[in-house]
Amino acid sequence: MYSAEYTYRQSSVWWEQWIWRKMLYKNQRLYKLPGTQLNR
Repeated sequence: MYSAEYTYRQSSVWWEQWIWRKMLYKNQRLYKLPGTQLNR
């Protein structure tokens, strides 16, 4: 069972994680707050 919906869901999850990491990286560079590295 390898439907298009499944692949779309997987890629969307990957996309969300990528955007999340990019935002975290940006926030760390902007504010440089210690102890704000969230592991997800």
